[in-house]
Amino acid sequence: MAADSRNISYAGLGRYSTFGLREEWMTSFLSLGEDYLRNNTLGPRQKTALNEYLRDAGFIERNRKSTELCDVVRFGYSLGSLSVLSVWAIIWTNLCHNSGIFLWWANQPPGNYTRESMLQELRQTDKRERTLTNITNSLISTLQSTPIGKDLRQGEVIKSGRGRIVQKIGHPKLNLVEVIYAFYMFARKHEMFSISIEDMEPYVESPQKIFCITSAELADVLGSSKSEKLFKVTWTNDKVYLDLDEGLNEVDVLKMCISTGGG
Repeated sequence: MAADSRNISYAGLGRYSTFGLREEWMTSFLSLGEDYLRNNTLGPRQKTALNEYLRDAGFIERNRKSTELCDVVRFGYSLGSLSVLSVWAIIWTNLCHNSGIFLWWANQPPGNYTRESMLQELRQTDKRERTLTNITNSLISTLQSTPIGKDLRQGEVIKSGRGRIVQKIGHPKLNLVEVIYAFYMFARKHEMFSISIEDMEPYVESPQKIFCITSAELADVLGSSKSEKLFKVTWTNDKVYLDLDEGLNEVDVLKMCISTGGG
């Protein structure tokens, strides 16, 4: 049975303190790797927040060593096989899988949100007010300070008088790399390698929820590709069935996409 937003785990919500992820942090990390973690000008709490974001993005282990995903992304990015936006789509997918606050946001419908309206919704989690305030600030800051908000259309932060409005539009134009990575993340988590795209949609970690996009839009991306080694698509009158390779994971398919020029 598909999960719903009531089943999102909100454990460890305060681990980012009040800091959001910043584009310049990731740019430096992609360029310098582990050296950036040892040599930077960040304050102690910022360093802690960065480490937490990198772990949730799947880029470092708890010992702060780079993961295979990190190495593959850095390699593809340096070659130009992965665009900046593709890197951020991968980061966003992982954040939604590994962090309750970002998964919660992914499951909010399109619309305009104020800081207070976001807090009001989050109060249903029964967490302490200070924790909720901190994570709301972290979320809004991440949307404002990275391409996730405006370029991936997950929440552009706009000034409104003395406050700010987060405008969630969704429906970004995704490419095959971004879509197939999200599909394999979902498949490995739920051990579902043969499923219709439409039946996937209600799950909280579905690509549809993560990117605020329709099943039809995802199907269009798959339909424009000929990467038969990565997946097989069967079209019927009412549904689109997706068959993935159980022997592959999301890092494997990323390597294959990079080797063919990014899909």
